[in-house]
Amino acid sequence: MFPDTVIRPDARAKLLAEVEFKWLMAGHGWWIDVARFERDPAYANELLQVAMASPSQALRDCANELLAAQISARPAQRLPSGA
Repeated sequence: MFPDTVIRPDARAKLLAEVEFKWLMAGHGWWIDVARFERDPAYANELLQVAMASPSQALRDCANELLAAQISARPAQRLPSGA
């Protein structure tokens, strides 16, 4: 038997949003390479921008959720000293 895997609530929510995004995009004819979406920020951003231009409110909402998660996951940037 495999040990129970513990997934943090924020990681679980992100995973569910990504799965929802994948299926919503597929419903509009866009196929997502999930591995590339995870590792290639330019690819992910391009797909999120396509989703934001969609007439589907559900797809736009999902893209907004993923964009917000990306922003909150970025490390805080420090201002240069003397600024």
